[in-house]
Amino acid sequence: MAHRCTIDVPRERRQADLEIRTSYVDIPCPDRKKSRFPNNGTIKLYAAYVTELGAPKGVEPLSWMLLTNLPGAHKVKPYRYV
Repeated sequence: MAHRCTIDVPRERRQADLEIRTSYVDIPCPDRKKSRFPNNGTIKLYAAYVTELGAPKGVEPLSWMLLTNLPGAHKVKPYRYV
């Protein structure tokens, strides 16, 4: 699912239009830790991937990924993480 928002970028004195994509991801545990986790040794995380749309010329577009295991993270509007 994709969401869009605009944020202020104080260090660069500009605004950025962002696209936020969200999904669940399963990450395998190290073999030595599998017994501590249910679901066949995987950790279920919520991912939010943020990219800037239409960055100005000469400026590297903003981009980052947030992974969290906070319960209910999927119920919060994604732009609240930004």
